[in-house]
Amino acid sequence: MKEKYFIPGIIHKKSLEILKKIEKYREKHKFIFIPERSALIILDMQKFFLEESSHAFIPAAPPIIPLINKLLEIYASKKLLIIFTQHLNSQEDAKLMSKWWKDLIKKENPLSKITEELDTS
Repeated sequence: MKEKYFIPGIIHKKSLEILKKIEKYREKHKFIFIPERSALIILDMQKFFLEESSHAFIPAAPPIIPLINKLLEIYASKKLLIIFTQHLNSQEDAKLMSKWWKDLIKKENPLSKITEELDTS
């Protein structure tokens, strides 16, 4: 069963719980985040994973869209680099993905597109 571990209203609380669990790793590998020298990388926010009608729907993904849009707005206003990735497969490179998802994410598949809910302009 697919889990909705992020839902509106508790997303921040849940995020803090996850950060707490990995705190020892964060302490071990400290780094200084300098926003002006960073890029925003948005990974695979495609309809394939975000639309409920898709067999690969991830219930925890839609609640993070408003937060991603806030980051997009901040990065765009500061003219910082924003990168969107789009997961695509061919029969040759899919390997276990085709078995796991029981489908390939090909470019011509409408579900391969980045969700319109994100401001990609």
